[in-house]
Amino acid sequence: MDSLTDFVLLAWDTFGAREFPFDTARLLALAVGGLDIDAIERAKILSKTAGKVRLLEPKERLRRGADSDLPGVTPEAISFDYMIDAVDTALYIAEVDGQQAAKRFLDLHGYTSKGGFISTLQGLVNAIPRTKVKGTWVVPEAGLLDTLCTLYFDDIALPEAVEMAAVVAPNENALFELE
Repeated sequence: MDSLTDFVLLAWDTFGAREFPFDTARLLALAVGGLDIDAIERAKILSKTAGKVRLLEPKERLRRGADSDLPGVTPEAISFDYMIDAVDTALYIAEVDGQQAAKRFLDLHGYTSKGGFISTLQGLVNAIPRTKVKGTWVVPEAGLLDTLCTLYFDDIALPEAVEMAAVVAPNENALFELE
């Protein structure tokens, strides 16, 4: 795999969250290939804030026009240098244009049979938290991956999703309250 894809897979697997400390992200970036956090930010993998980084959703990684030759989500791309860009582009297309459009994208690029693409999907499915609250995915990518893999990638093993109780407003008269 490539270093950007490795970074994303390891970040999700290690932290299980979209946001995590900047210093830890910097160490992880160095460990997966001597990457610089600024380079990862330019690749639209993450955004930086004071003391923290945040992994971007596929729709936040979108590139258009003059930027379309840079790493990121590029629906009109002919090829991708980084596997995470291909996966995020498929997820973006699935979210915006539907699963059938995503399937056309996958077929056009031959991703339904590409080992690296399938391995990245399996890694993301295993690493991104598969948690729902009231039937809605906490991490939207988990839901998009679930649907994409269920429809088009029979060989990918999907871990069970965890349904969590919703947090409800406290009631002064109740000792405990779950919905």
